[in-house]
Amino acid sequence: ERVENPVLRYAEQSRGNTRGTVWLWGRKGRPAAVLEMIRNDGQDWFCFHATADKPIKMTAKTGQTWTPKSSDLKFQPLPEAPVPADSPAGRMRQMKEFVRRFSAHEFWQKGRHEMRLLPAAVHRYEDADQRLIDGAIFMIALGTHPEATLFLEAVHSADQPKPLWQFAVGRSGAAEIVVTYDDKEVHHVPLIETLPPPTNTYWRMILNVEEKEA
Repeated sequence: ERVENPVLRYAEQSRGNTRGTVWLWGRKGRPAAVLEMIRNDGQDWFCFHATADKPIKMTAKTGQTWTPKSSDLKFQPLPEAPVPADSPAGRMRQMKEFVRRFSAHEFWQKGRHEMRLLPAAVHRYEDADQRLIDGAIFMIALGTHPEATLFLEAVHSADQPKPLWQFAVGRSGAAEIVVTYDDKEVHHVPLIETLPPPTNTYWRMILNVEEKEA
């Protein structure tokens, strides 16, 4: 099921007069998909990325269909992280401290652009069936315009005696993106030069406003 309301609304002037919202599908546990909707210069952009390792099928009213087979999120342990706190409030304090240690930049149109981690989580989740104690999504943004999603999760790993923290980064834009933690590169994805096919974990659909409203 789709989370009822957008988890983020923003307006951004850095690349034209754009307005956008971010939506999630999956009310229990880690969301299955993220959608960023952007209106800019008479066009609506729909930027999807899959965040769960299950096949997805989404069909727009235009007849276009997105059918990723899995996600490209690659979770890895957070370096030198403490054991997750016992309480939800304590774990959120830990996550906010982790966020301050991340930094990011992107390469777009032959230029390097510094990005920032928005300090407040846009979504919080848990899933005892998947040994997921706590999780949150933070946005990596150019100004206020999201370009990537940061997932932080406290989990019971089957091969570890104690719970641990893990993280992954999802793509919301087409630029080349580099993410660091304590100044060490932990995530790097290349530029997307052509519109990916609808079977891709990241997919964009672009409609003229007039076409959509008609």
